[in-house]
Amino acid sequence: MAGLALTEAVAPLAVPGFGFGLRALDGVLGSLPVGVLTVVAAEPYAGGSLLAVHAARHTALTHGLPVLYAASGLSRGDVALRVVAAEGGLDYRRLRTGGLSADEQRAAAVVQARLAAADLHVDDGTGLTAEAIVETAPYVDGLALVVVDRFQQAADPFVPLSGPALPEAARVLAHLARSRNVPVVAVLDTTDAEVLAALDAAYLTLTLTRTDTDAQVAVAERDFGELVSVPLRADLASARFADAPVRPRDVKAAYVFGGAEGEQVTAGLADAARPYLEPGLREQLPEALREVLPGLVDHFDAKRAGDEWTGSYLSSSQAAVYAAFTRDPSLPHAGPVERLEHALEAFCGHAAAHGYRPLGEDRQAPAGPDDTVRACLEAHAGDQEPDDVHTVLSAAFEDTSAPGSLSGTAAQDAAAAAAAESVPPVPPVPPGAGAGPGVALQPAGAPAVAGQAAPAAPGAGAGEGFAAVEAELLDAALPFTSGARHGLSARLNGVLAALREASTTPGRAGELPGLREVLDGLAARRPPVPSTPEGVRLGAALAAFTATRRTAPTTVPAPVASTALQQAPVPGTPQAGPTPAGTPDLAIAEAELLAAAAPFLTGNEHRSALSVHGQHVLAHLRDALAASHVHLLPAARARAAELGARRLRLPQEPAAERLRAALTAYHQAATAAGITPSALPAPAPAGVTGPVRPVTPVPAPPTASLEVTEPAAAEPTADAEAAPGDAEDVRAADPARRVVEGVVMEAPSASFSDDTPPPEGTPGTGGRNYTFFLNKIRDAVEQALGEANGDVDAAIAALKKKAVPDSMALFKLTRVGANYVHTVYPPALDFLSKPGQGEADGVWEGRQKWRNAPLYEAIRKGERHPLDVFGLDINAAYLSAFKTHLPIGALKHDPTGGFDRRKAGIHRVDHFTWPHADLPSPIGNRIEPGPYLLDEATVRLLIRCSELGLSEPPRILQSWTSGASEALLEKFRRVLQQARQTAIDSGDPVTGEYVKAMYSRFTSTIGESGKNRELRRPEWVHTIRSQAFASLWLKAFKAHQAGLILVQVSGVDELHVAGGDWKEVWEEGRKPTQMKVKRLYTLGGN
Repeated sequence: MAGLALTEAVAPLAVPGFGFGLRALDGVLGSLPVGVLTVVAAEPYAGGSLLAVHAARHTALTHGLPVLYAASGLSRGDVALRVVAAEGGLDYRRLRTGGLSADEQRAAAVVQARLAAADLHVDDGTGLTAEAIVETAPYVDGLALVVVDRFQQAADPFVPLSGPALPEAARVLAHLARSRNVPVVAVLDTTDAEVLAALDAAYLTLTLTRTDTDAQVAVAERDFGELVSVPLRADLASARFADAPVRPRDVKAAYVFGGAEGEQVTAGLADAARPYLEPGLREQLPEALREVLPGLVDHFDAKRAGDEWTGSYLSSSQAAVYAAFTRDPSLPHAGPVERLEHALEAFCGHAAAHGYRPLGEDRQAPAGPDDTVRACLEAHAGDQEPDDVHTVLSAAFEDTSAPGSLSGTAAQDAAAAAAAESVPPVPPVPPGAGAGPGVALQPAGAPAVAGQAAPAAPGAGAGEGFAAVEAELLDAALPFTSGARHGLSARLNGVLAALREASTTPGRAGELPGLREVLDGLAARRPPVPSTPEGVRLGAALAAFTATRRTAPTTVPAPVASTALQQAPVPGTPQAGPTPAGTPDLAIAEAELLAAAAPFLTGNEHRSALSVHGQHVLAHLRDALAASHVHLLPAARARAAELGARRLRLPQEPAAERLRAALTAYHQAATAAGITPSALPAPAPAGVTGPVRPVTPVPAPPTASLEVTEPAAAEPTADAEAAPGDAEDVRAADPARRVVEGVVMEAPSASFSDDTPPPEGTPGTGGRNYTFFLNKIRDAVEQALGEANGDVDAAIAALKKKAVPDSMALFKLTRVGANYVHTVYPPALDFLSKPGQGEADGVWEGRQKWRNAPLYEAIRKGERHPLDVFGLDINAAYLSAFKTHLPIGALKHDPTGGFDRRKAGIHRVDHFTWPHADLPSPIGNRIEPGPYLLDEATVRLLIRCSELGLSEPPRILQSWTSGASEALLEKFRRVLQQARQTAIDSGDPVTGEYVKAMYSRFTSTIGESGKNRELRRPEWVHTIRSQAFASLWLKAFKAHQAGLILVQVSGVDELHVAGGDWKEVWEEGRKPTQMKVKRLYTLGGN
């Protein structure tokens, strides 16, 4: 048994390791050690925090794993800026001060988009303690890494992670690492030996020292002391480190033997040499080969087994074997030695054919090799990652006399010349590219490029030629943007990936001009590409792209929906007349407006310079241009035209100037087309407190989705069913009502009628101080009580009627300054649309309706004594479920299956079998055979069950997903939770019922309910509900593990248990983490 336990302990982890993203350092560590605390010790200004950012961004952006970044001293914005600068190779100082060029701003936007989709959680709250980090960790689903930045040596009463508190904090974090089986990395701002010795809970210590750009990381383990020192290169301008320069000869050998044919001849030599590694046979080899062949075999086997860090050792062995055999090629010509001789000749012949000869008497070394290396590094240090330095050095030491080979520059020159003559470029193939397995990745055909120009003749042919060239470029870049091949700079790879996504995603054509401009600037500088078939093809495609773009029109027209509708008059507005001379065309103005607005709608760590109202208006216009939302386009255009008439407060920067000019042009074009703010409702009549939000009386087409009502308590609906034509009469008769797209709805409470966000720095809005928002809830309650003359029941009834508009107003306010701008009206998917009123759509939520059938049967037969059963009730189940992974943008179809923790949405899952009769199934009472359409929360619960060893992992057949965040509703949830708890503590039933109505009706109306026209996210509804069901299942499993007998699990909040004291598992109370008794009965009694 002990031997088995030891075997399991040393077995390789199922999850691949991840580290700092620095090849040399990760080669020493293998990966960040799981289950222990690692301390990065560095003096101030040495770059310790930058090394922590390396670990966080490599884990979150490269591996796509969730990271909790606890920032003590840094703000969320500081962390984001460092990640963007390091990932994009941008100047950190100019990024921070807003001094980037237009190209650099677009490159930063690309990285920010990746960061927005990454699962990187930054906690920068004041008073951050180790205990607070431990409490936060369970809320990060699938947590892979915790970074604590930083431990402060000097004691500070306002900084808990400082001074004498550090040893205990280290012990708490070490326990967190062990209990959650994740690596924890903490930065310490000193290298003092006594301070490090006091942190005895740290298993691994990385001591960073730096002199100018030369840095060293000393790796030490607690039980073994210092093990090794790793050199790094500091790139402080971009807030990052890089690997130290590699030796030229290793680079040369790696280049020559790195392709498919090089690997093939190396494998042949290793196989032929194996018989001579045995004692007695090795002596038959010449002395020089006797010393070097065993190393080549060992290093080749290690690399083939997946140890990528042995690459440099293998290169050295290959160079040594070549030198040894060329010095003494004598081998006995008998028996099996003949095979080895042929393998050696093939090996050396391959090297010679590619121009390789070791530095020696028959090849004169270049004068000053260190100078050559330094020149290459300095020339590319500003925009190259370590892999790119490797490529640059490869080109620097390449023998260009090799027959049939073309350097990257030569290939691009040839492609540019071919493009200038309108001849499709043929990528040159390097020697050996045609033989051997896996010589080149064969990507799928290039996708159709959305939004390509189709200009009228003359020039039509040129436009079609540009579309073909861009399609070839995207196809050639696919091996690199997909991650199958490496060797491009992070900046070039990011721009290519963004261009591909924008070209294939409906509604994102407005991003193409800016991305093309950035890519054109990068390609004009002829960035280095790998000397592989894929790299050569990409280099040729980049050159053709640059040459063609300068001669072909690449204007992106507006989406089809807008061009199809611009001729028709807008309902409720004057008939559109002829466009005056000099007035911009609506389609062109619309496309330019969306392109100019893109930087303000991407969402990042900083508050957008554009107001929340402006963001919502432009996001509505962008979403309404989708073909499935044509009915929303008139109102969206009217709002955008009204926004264009305003004088917006924007910073003095090129992007803001472009947006301001685009809004002005759009206002002129919309006015000429008959689209004016008159399409919006008239001002509210006298007596209405606070402004009424802009709406439109244009009736929406009668669809089933607009007639579905919320599944909540019934309320009088006579007014709500008034015909759209009676909108003005209804509004005049009842000023507490408003009209949204032809439907009469409740207006929000006076405190929520003003949805203007508070200015930055307003007390009660930052961190976790929610006074500003809580005051709005308090004011709404006081207003309702005043209007009801103190009648509690009447006030509660009035507040319930306003729960939907008030909850939406509060939700919008809590999103001010958030990381993402979510899509409000994404294109509708068939399976998310209800076929009729009262009918369900195609998604299964996993609602529980379970009884312990074997237990009931045993009691019925008298095989068990009667049981006293406690019917427990979960508090605020739907409110707690707001903390769940929700998709941010529109759902995109992925037919390949598989699961990506960075995304969320709807998944088609194959038939699922649950083998436990004493536990409810995680998919609820569904008994029909699969496949099923399941939401994100249910799929994550199935994965959790698999990790617990309770079932097989779910087999996902296809998915409809978008980038996800667990924090979209988090601030909203915390505000409501605090208001609820305050109401409970003070005995305030009015606020309690009001808050309950807000979160329950928010959940039930953001799908297809006619009572909420401000948000259409039916997949959010499914996910929130299923998260509540999943939480109920997890509580049932917790009771089962504690030895309680599960009797019944049903609905969203009902759990019946017996056979023990449930209070040993949960506290009794009304907090979300507590339970209360709903009923008590005896099962099997009289």
